[in-house]
Amino acid sequence: MSIKDVLEICGAVIASLGGGGLIVFGLSGYLGKVWADRGLQNLRQEHAKLNLEFQHQLDLVSRRTQMELDAVAHLRKLKMESEFEKLRELWKRIAALREAFWAIPKAGGFIGPADPEEQKAHWKRMSCAFIERYNDAIQFLNEETLSIPKNIADESYALFKIAQSEAARAALYPHPFGDAMAMFGDKGFREFHDARDKNLRDFVDGADRLQVMMRQLSEAPETFPLATERSRTPA
Repeated sequence: MSIKDVLEICGAVIASLGGGGLIVFGLSGYLGKVWADRGLQNLRQEHAKLNLEFQHQLDLVSRRTQMELDAVAHLRKLKMESEFEKLRELWKRIAALREAFWAIPKAGGFIGPADPEEQKAHWKRMSCAFIERYNDAIQFLNEETLSIPKNIADESYALFKIAQSEAARAALYPHPFGDAMAMFGDKGFREFHDARDKNLRDFVDGADRLQVMMRQLSEAPETFPLATERSRTPA
């Protein structure tokens, strides 16, 4: 069957229906357009609803994320403030220990009681004070190591190791003069005090390095490394 035949058949059908056929075709086209517009409107409404729901969920996630970030930042700030406070407490003990180190018995001039017995009592008090300062400092560092940056803690342990040897000597020889050192002779006396002088210089140098490190942290808090691991303890 050719196209011409098809057109003739369609024309015959329309002619047989008369005007009603034209009305049916016109109505069908109109209804189709109405249904299409209504379907498009429904799709638009559904899309707008989904978009509002998505935006609402996005806002909830954004607010929740911001709250979590704010909480983390607040906790970090509190932890940083706590660790800065631990550093200040550590430095107070280092400064007190350094002062006590200067005061322990050393060879050379002495300004104090002229009476030998009073001098002896004075040196014993200074030696005992140094030992107490050392014990307080090392105990604090051992207890608060996790709250102190590792590099600061390691440097502090190295510093306290110097003081540890002098604390032991101060306990054995709180008054390292006269009869207390007679058994060692002049050479032993000089070696004892030369070693003490060297330890004092090394301690002061180490304390100065620690002070620089702590100042750098306090002046640039954004670089402050939160303590995350326990540093080594002295052997």
